[in-house]
Amino acid sequence: MKSGEKLIQYFILIGLIITTSWSCIESGDKTSVKIIFKESSQKLGDTRSFGLDINDIDLDGDNDIFICNYVGESKLWLNNGNGKFEMSNQSFLNSVAHDVKIADYNGDKFPDIFILYHDSPSKVYFNDGNGNFTDSGQNIGSIEEYPGMMVIGDVDNDGDVDAFISHYKISNRLWLNDGKGFFTKCDSEFGDDGDPGHMELCDFNGDSFLDLFLCMTNSPDQVFLNDGKGNFIKTEQALGSNTGNDAAMSKDIDGDGDIDVVVTNNKNGIIIWLNKDNTGEFIKAGDYFGEDVTLTFSLFDPDLDGDFDLITSNKEKGNLLWLNDGNGNFTQSGLIFGNSRVISIGCEDIDKDGDIDLVFGQGEGTGGNSIYSNDLK
Repeated sequence: MKSGEKLIQYFILIGLIITTSWSCIESGDKTSVKIIFKESSQKLGDTRSFGLDINDIDLDGDNDIFICNYVGESKLWLNNGNGKFEMSNQSFLNSVAHDVKIADYNGDKFPDIFILYHDSPSKVYFNDGNGNFTDSGQNIGSIEEYPGMMVIGDVDNDGDVDAFISHYKISNRLWLNDGKGFFTKCDSEFGDDGDPGHMELCDFNGDSFLDLFLCMTNSPDQVFLNDGKGNFIKTEQALGSNTGNDAAMSKDIDGDGDIDVVVTNNKNGIIIWLNKDNTGEFIKAGDYFGEDVTLTFSLFDPDLDGDFDLITSNKEKGNLLWLNDGNGNFTQSGLIFGNSRVISIGCEDIDKDGDIDLVFGQGEGTGGNSIYSNDLK
């Protein structure tokens, strides 16, 4: 019997306790801790929430939540310090929002908000330091481009945060920050027109420059290496299958010190790409696993054992927690919670107890966006 099969049988034996208000599973990893997620009674709106980001918006020492809504106005939820949230009355347009990223874009040390819209150009909102936001006045892109998602980072090494944006009508584009939070679109195009192309920015070859992993639709994924000035050179790699849509996240999955990539494919499942000796060349770790996953997933460390575990959304089963053995091998924990209409996931410590909690952005009519606090034992 394979070790993975033995582990699955072990989880079946210890069982799963699920009630309407809390879920508990013993992880069975080397630390023998229990992963306990308790669902909060609070819901953060009940609408179609395509994106969310978690950050200490008002600099009071706890993490707040911004939820961008495709249906209805996007909302900022402020943390009272104990993981309970109050909705801010600030307005961020009722304009079909599709993604959000929080960072200090204008260099004043305060976290600002960058929102992708479909019914208006995308916007950057500047923070006054107290969590009050003002429209920067710039229009980023046009209504006709239909932005899908974005990744952010300092790609040209000038000390500010730049943005890659995917689109449904044009190719993915890089927007460079002038250091004051104002963005200019570069001429280079990434991916094909009409291919929304999920992306991941990370240093894949160890030269300290942010490289690009570009997911493709119905074609293999691509890797672009950064020359340090924001110029990206496409490698010859063609990763994955020619079917389905991909989404990617990058972390050191196997504990060898370089950055690997996890990809979910909505037709084939999950696949792990291991970085070959920190070169940015990727090797498939094994076959696809985990059927019927959506493109919504995240890597985080809920059991605080030093490796990155995986939470995926499943079309039929809801949200599944997969545990990493430290070498990049994932096994279902048996923990299934939430519903099958989760479309965005945030992973941060929101109740200040030192472990990583979960926030689920969901489709409308599902009872509202959910918070699950991690009560690791």
